[in-house]
Amino acid sequence: MIRLALFAILMLLVPLGVVQAQGPTTGITVHSPYTSVAINPGESSEFDLDLKISNTGDETTIVDIEILSGPNSWNPNVYSKFKHVEVRRVELRPGGETQDLVFRFVVPGDVADGNYTFLVGFFDQEDQVLNELNYQISVGDPNAQRARPPAGEIVQLEPRYTGLAGSKDSSFQFRVDLKNADLEDRQFGLEGEGPPGWQVSFKPAFQDTLIASLGIKAETDQALEVTVQPPGNAQPGLYTILLKATAEGVEPAVVPIQVQLTGTPELSLATLTGRLNAETTAGEESEIKLVLVNTGTAGLDNVRFLSNAPEGWKFNFDPQVISHLEPTEVAEITAIVAPPDKTIPGDYNVDVFATSLDAQTDASLRITVGRSTSFGWVGILIVVLVIAGIGGLFLRLGRR
Repeated sequence: MIRLALFAILMLLVPLGVVQAQGPTTGITVHSPYTSVAINPGESSEFDLDLKISNTGDETTIVDIEILSGPNSWNPNVYSKFKHVEVRRVELRPGGETQDLVFRFVVPGDVADGNYTFLVGFFDQEDQVLNELNYQISVGDPNAQRARPPAGEIVQLEPRYTGLAGSKDSSFQFRVDLKNADLEDRQFGLEGEGPPGWQVSFKPAFQDTLIASLGIKAETDQALEVTVQPPGNAQPGLYTILLKATAEGVEPAVVPIQVQLTGTPELSLATLTGRLNAETTAGEESEIKLVLVNTGTAGLDNVRFLSNAPEGWKFNFDPQVISHLEPTEVAEITAIVAPPDKTIPGDYNVDVFATSLDAQTDASLRITVGRSTSFGWVGILIVVLVIAGIGGLFLRLGRR
């Protein structure tokens, strides 16, 4: 009587059909994959429904099991499939769970068509409620015993995501569950509506066949894979796509999906004059003006500059990093170049790179290195010394 009174209070607080609940002071959970079944007259009279008790707490717990309501003539009980005995109490260590329990009942041969309910209670050693399971058994024609759902609830679309984000070059794919809540099989039509140029397609999950309609059995679901493809000229912004499932004689299901296009960053690097060649002198610094442009539709952060100049060359950038570059924004960079003194005159190819996490570009520069002016002064000095030496020689010979 005490346990029945406790469950009477519990039933006012917890709706019927709870399959799994957490105890207030322990880690005991109870799960049964089948809590509502339909049985046709004339079928086997004995039935087993899997039942699992788990201890997710940190203490060993003793659980008492009791059938609290339901027709006694059905001989309801919790049964061990391995030991072939009725089970009224289990002891579970932390992390332990039962492996062989079932809720067993026997349908009498003269049972009338209708719905029958069994309530199974689970208690601790102080008669505190840990959990409960409510089993609904339908005997006879299930459709004859249940009312048809309203017309607005027969077609149901349940997308896994209702908000998506990505660049305009992305293809958005996501899962949608289509449910037939009716008591009879139905044929469904599928549509996707979006702005001009947007494409919406449907496929059954894990299949490659595009579909525009499909049949679904009564009270069952069908998983669909939806692909949304924006057009190539789509601009960044927020767009709404409507997914629609229709069936004859009932209200359609319409679900809006929000797609946020974020744009695509792109970079372009060139010289200020547009020419990709420059001149410098060995041993001297020269400046090359570069222009970086964000030609994309999204901003860029932390754009850095690098080069593959020959070993020993001084090749620096001012600035070395551009913290942010908006679409269409132009930034001017100075490359400071200084080949070593002993660099052989000639043409050298140097690649300059502008790179960030989201975009990168490069420009190939042809740098012509001339001889250092210091070599010219050295040559003049040598000529002067030679002339002075020859003049001194003539003076000495003339005296003799």
